[in-house]
Amino acid sequence: MRKNFSIKWLIEHVNKFNATSADSYQDEREGKSMLLETILHEAGMYKGFSYLSADELEGDAMSVGIREQKEDGSWNFDDTDRTRVAYFIHYLL
Repeated sequence: MRKNFSIKWLIEHVNKFNATSADSYQDEREGKSMLLETILHEAGMYKGFSYLSADELEGDAMSVGIREQKEDGSWNFDDTDRTRVAYFIHYLL
């Protein structure tokens, strides 16, 4: 029997987890993100990601994916967590 699942549900689940999980769950964020990226690429739906800033985090989430923008226009990645990201998808018709 073949099972289907909602890619929209999965991206919402991973994005929420990446924004709300405690810092100690970094390995879990990395694993979920790797799985999601693989699925999105295979489905032709991957559209990239953005790093999460402090105002996009909730609950126990303390570390950030990106800090404020510098005066020269570049972004500050000092002392950040590369697993604090949100994914985007292409919607196929």
